[in-house]
Amino acid sequence: MLYPENLIKRVSEIGVLACEQGRLQDAEVIFGGVAAIADDVTSHTAAGLGMAATKIAGGDFESGVKLLSDNLAALDYENMDALALLVFAMKRSGRTQDAEELIPRLTSNPDFKGSLAEEILLAAEG
Repeated sequence: MLYPENLIKRVSEIGVLACEQGRLQDAEVIFGGVAAIADDVTSHTAAGLGMAATKIAGGDFESGVKLLSDNLAALDYENMDALALLVFAMKRSGRTQDAEELIPRLTSNPDFKGSLAEEILLAAEG
C-alpha cells in the first residue's frame, strides 16, 4: 500500500465532515483525492460512496445513483447504509419502482432495525 490505511481513513473522515458542513465542493475534491491514492478496493469504494453522498446532498440524485450503483456492485450490495442511500436517491430522482425493488434487501437484514440504514429509508419515505 502506497499510503497507510489510517491516513486514507483520516482523509476520508475529513471529506465526510466537509459534506456534513455543506462544503460539498471541498468534499468532492477530498473524495476524488482519496480515490486517486487508494490502491485497495475497500478504500476506493469508500471514496466512491463519499462522492455519491456529496452529489445527493447537492441535489444531483442521478449522479448519486450512478456512483452508488457502481460502488455497491463492488461490495455485492452488502453495505446497508449505502444501499439505503441508493434507495433514497432513486426515490428523489423519480425512480420509485427501482427503489421499491431494493427495499426488501434492507428490511430482511437482521441488523436493519435501529440502524442508520433504517433512518435513511424513513427519510426516503418522507
